[in-house]
Amino acid sequence: MPTEIGTTQSDFVKNNSPLQGFTSSRSKFYLAFNDNLFIITHPGKLIQHYQFHTLRETEGIAVENDRPYIELARRPELLQIKNQQNKKN
Repeated sequence: MPTEIGTTQSDFVKNNSPLQGFTSSRSKFYLAFNDNLFIITHPGKLIQHYQFHTLRETEGIAVENDRPYIELARRPELLQIKNQQNKKN
């Protein structure tokens, strides 16, 4: 039986894009949609948003030592998120 552990009160993307990557680490959730990465706290508050311009879909996401890595579609390529300064509250 699935159990809801958190929820958000907002639409992250407005074009009905499906979730393309999800992972969690240290009470944070990481959601990836196309060229966007959202970092959310356990209660569902957006703490950080990154936007890329790769024009490619996300195939998967992983986190190591609070640093997200995004795998891009079409040809094998991995993005490492370095800039942690673009916080949005």
